[in-house]
Amino acid sequence: DQGFKFNKYSNELKETLNWANAVREFLFWTTQEWAPGSAVTVSPAAAGFELDTDNSIVGKLRNLAGDYSLLDAGGRKIDIGEISTKRIGKTFDLTIKSDGIGLYNIALNTVQKEQILLFDNSTVFSDIIYDPFTGFRQQRLKVVGWKTAGWNGDYYAPGFVFDTAQVSYWKANTDYRIGDTVEYQGKFYVATVNHNSTARFEKSSWKLKAEKPAPQLIPNFDYKISQFNDFYNLETNNFDESQQQLAQRLTGYQSRDYLENLFVNDVSQYKFYQGYIREKGTQNAIDKILKAQYEGEDISLEMYPEWMIRTGRFGNTDSVENIQITLKDSEITADPQSIELFDTSNDTREFTRSLYVGKEDMYYKPVEYTAATTFGRLDYTKEGVDRDHAQVYK
Repeated sequence: DQGFKFNKYSNELKETLNWANAVREFLFWTTQEWAPGSAVTVSPAAAGFELDTDNSIVGKLRNLAGDYSLLDAGGRKIDIGEISTKRIGKTFDLTIKSDGIGLYNIALNTVQKEQILLFDNSTVFSDIIYDPFTGFRQQRLKVVGWKTAGWNGDYYAPGFVFDTAQVSYWKANTDYRIGDTVEYQGKFYVATVNHNSTARFEKSSWKLKAEKPAPQLIPNFDYKISQFNDFYNLETNNFDESQQQLAQRLTGYQSRDYLENLFVNDVSQYKFYQGYIREKGTQNAIDKILKAQYEGEDISLEMYPEWMIRTGRFGNTDSVENIQITLKDSEITADPQSIELFDTSNDTREFTRSLYVGKEDMYYKPVEYTAATTFGRLDYTKEGVDRDHAQVYK
């Protein structure tokens, strides 16, 4: 709903002050036989009102001349100390503090707070977005970010609690509530109990903070739950850094200095790494990095291949029960390829299409290896056991 709401309650009249009450006041006044020239002023907003707006919020209570536009029954300005205002979402609430003062005139201006995006003329990869000399420009840009649903014209972020991190200097004989943050002797403290400060700073009522608090968005429980939908999404960056790191490390990603120097944000680093690891160790991966710029300057890299040669194995290697066979392209002629294992080189293959692998031809085998006993044989006489489709290894 939009519009004014007159819902302030009068303890003197024992009823809500609204248009119906104002009309009754006027009708009662007409029955009092006032002398000619008498006047009466009535207002449904004498004690205050609420105003709901759509896609905008109420701005400052000042006119173009800088004066407050609140007037009482005699047309006099109401002191700003006599009113109380609240802005909750799209609702503006105004209350008159004193019972002897009424609100009979007010001018309100609604405003919308918007944001502007500014793009550089080129990307970190030296791709041109706009060239002012030639007039060349990209006809379409893809913007990845967050948009608040149900925007009401204000700085509105549903799903978050905005911590303004207000810090004041500690003062003696001052009331402090739990969560208040103060600075004392160059250090920052947060109140742990409600108390009134004495002439001396009592550390028992405060908790020392490691650093100065900074304004931040704190996600609530609903937002944290919904973030699991974006757990593996490459286009978004999670506000929960620990949860984001768990998701990214499933692909082997972690923050690296050379990526931080090339990319401004974590999302770009993660997306680049996803494509980079597919060709890691090749010239293509190096070429992609060369397209970027390091601190605004072109970079050059030379690739020197390195080989690792295993010279031995250590530990309880005999307990590793596996065999390794060298497969040559010229010998793999079927798909799937059947392999027959033998203890000697004099045995006969059951199928001519099979690859013959003797004990001495294996790349690696256990110490106590015998082909006839290490592997069990299927009983092809049983129903349902087919020699051609018994086992297929990929």
